[in-house]
Amino acid sequence: MTLPFTIQVPVFDETRALEFSCFYFERLGVEARYILDSQRTPQAEATLRGLGRGPLVFANDKPFLENAYQNFAAASPTDRILRLDCDEAPSQNLVEACREIVLRDGGEMAGFERHQLIWRHGEFLSAQGERFRPSNQVQWRLFNRRAVRFYDGRLHTPGLFVDKPVKVPADAPIYHLEWVFLDRQARLDKTSRYDGFGQDAYWRENQLHAEHALAWRRNDDDFLRATFADWIAGGGKPAA
Repeated sequence: MTLPFTIQVPVFDETRALEFSCFYFERLGVEARYILDSQRTPQAEATLRGLGRGPLVFANDKPFLENAYQNFAAASPTDRILRLDCDEAPSQNLVEACREIVLRDGGEMAGFERHQLIWRHGEFLSAQGERFRPSNQVQWRLFNRRAVRFYDGRLHTPGLFVDKPVKVPADAPIYHLEWVFLDRQARLDKTSRYDGFGQDAYWRENQLHAEHALAWRRNDDDFLRATFADWIAGGGKPAA
C-alpha cells in the first residue's frame, strides 16, 4: 500500500522489538523507515543492518527522541510523518485513519489511543484500569513537519506543538509491546537510564508497574495476534 505520509521509526537500543516491527510492517504491506539515533547501541545498529535496512542516522546529543525531534523529522522524504517506536504496532484501522486525515488535509497533528499489551498463552492481553486506559495514553504522532512547532522536549513529552490537534477515533489505536519484549530487569535498566534525564514519577511508575496488579482483557485484533504468532513460529523470541 502506498501512503501519503512516511512511517518513520527511531532506533536506539532495540533488537527483538525491531525484528518484529520489520516483520509486522512487511505483513501489513506498508513501508516503514528506520532511522538510527546517533546515540544508538552497536547491537541495535547490527540488528538493523542484519535486516537489510539502510544506515540512516539523525543527530542527537541525548539518548531520547524528544531532545532531537526536528533532526529526526528532517530525515523524512515527506512533510507528513507518522512517528512510531520499535515496540509499537499500528492497527490496520490506524493506518487507514491516518491516510484519510492526510488526504483530506484534516489537521496538522493527530493523536491516537495506545493499548498496553502482554503476550500470554498465544494471546495478547490489554491492560485495564485508570492508569493504562487507552484514552489516558494518547500519543500525538501524526504531524506535518512544516506546520508544527518543535521544541527541545523533556523525556515523555510530545516534542512538538500545534494550536488545534485532532484525535483519531478510538477504534484506530496503536499497540504498545514494550512489556512483550522487555523482561523485568530490562525495564529496571531502562528506568534507571531515564531517571538520569529527569523522568517524572508518573512515567517511572508506568515503566515498573507490576503486571499482577492489573486487570487484563483479551485483545481482539486478530491480525496482530496472528502476525505475532507467525513471527514466533519463525524463530522470534519475546521476553521470557
